[in-house]
Amino acid sequence: MIELDLSRPWDADDPPGLGERRPVYGWRNPPPWLVPTLLAMLIAVGLGGAAAPPRREPLFAQPIPQAGLAFDRDDTVFLYQQRARSGRLQAYRLDRDSPLWTVDYLNANPVPTLTTEPGVVLVSVYAADPTRTSENRIEVRESRTGRKLWQRSGIGMIDAAGGTVVVTDYRGWGGDAEPTGQGTVAALDIRTGTTRWSHTIEDTTLLAIERTVPPGPHGDTRAGADGLVELDQDGVLRNLDPVTGAARSTARLALPGPGLYLMVQDGIAVVGIGQPGVDPVGYHSITASIVGYDLATGQVRWRADGPEAAFPCGDRYLCTYDQQALIVTDSTTGAVRYRGQSDRVSFRGDLLMVSRSAAGVGGTASGSELWSLTTGRKVRSFGPWHLVTDDPRDGELVAQTGAGGVLMIAVLDLETGTARVIGRARDWIGDATCTFGRRYLGCTGPGGVRIWRKPNGTDSD
Repeated sequence: MIELDLSRPWDADDPPGLGERRPVYGWRNPPPWLVPTLLAMLIAVGLGGAAAPPRREPLFAQPIPQAGLAFDRDDTVFLYQQRARSGRLQAYRLDRDSPLWTVDYLNANPVPTLTTEPGVVLVSVYAADPTRTSENRIEVRESRTGRKLWQRSGIGMIDAAGGTVVVTDYRGWGGDAEPTGQGTVAALDIRTGTTRWSHTIEDTTLLAIERTVPPGPHGDTRAGADGLVELDQDGVLRNLDPVTGAARSTARLALPGPGLYLMVQDGIAVVGIGQPGVDPVGYHSITASIVGYDLATGQVRWRADGPEAAFPCGDRYLCTYDQQALIVTDSTTGAVRYRGQSDRVSFRGDLLMVSRSAAGVGGTASGSELWSLTTGRKVRSFGPWHLVTDDPRDGELVAQTGAGGVLMIAVLDLETGTARVIGRARDWIGDATCTFGRRYLGCTGPGGVRIWRKPNGTDSD
């Protein structure tokens, strides 16, 4: 007969001398905690290693409030500030906290513009005093050193294309504030500043840029201008090659009154028309109608009467603002498809995303909504998420600020309404304005600058 005494199991806290023996553990008799522990470790390695959470904390932070931000094609970061006594332009690389170079502009404010030309940055410099437009200038600097290559004073930039910068001393483009009778339009070599072509225009001539692809964010002309469009008060419409200055097409428009402004979109020249006899360069000229002309033939495509300063938006729509409310109308029928408050908008064909970053007049809550412009009805709401970019290529980049000032940046799926968080920043203040680089995402606001590495699947280049 064999008897097993199980009345007193061994306890590690028992004092010695009671005759117990420590259990002998081996692979045949493992301790009870070993198997579940190993199993948990294997699961963590197998699953956690394959789906490690992405890094959402910023890899670059600077306490520079309300700075403008632009990424060059090699992801050099340009930060620029408008300040009371002097503006400042700085270049950074993300592998170092200190700037590559810094330039201060006494009594002036710089705005960098990115082009397709590598290694240089184009800078428009505006006098802080708006009455001293003769001090406005264009300059080009080396992007890595800040060394100035050339500058031209008394002019403003229209656009850049094919290694050239199209400039003018014409009013409204950073040139003369008052009409002087005639002006000059010219194309300068971006690296040397030498003139490639130029011609004179009357100071009542309207200028606009034609693009076949949407532009990038503010200060990014890497898409380049496809055409420079001029309209004189006799109705002669010319579409010029911005690189050579040669006329690609010429048409005559039947203007019912003086032309006050010109925009070009989707092959249509949109002209704001004043009352007959009104001075087209007068500051108090009132728009009587807006007419869309075929850019190649000059034929009228649509017409809208009224004093609102409409501008083309989306594929075939007109946008106007009335007491801070956005009004979107169909340019062919004149039917209103949306009316409401918005800080930022994004068009996706016949879909319109409107966004408010703060509570508006009448208690309108912050957040975003998707509207159908074919039916004029709201499709869905996206809660507190609001747009943080003006770049039409990144229209679904949104943000919200949670408890404790935690800013969350996300990419919004318009079909499902879900948001995928791709960046977080602590101690954030105010609204964010964001833009993409080739490999990075950056945001600026009252609390400074934050930059994250762009996760896979967020393309914007």
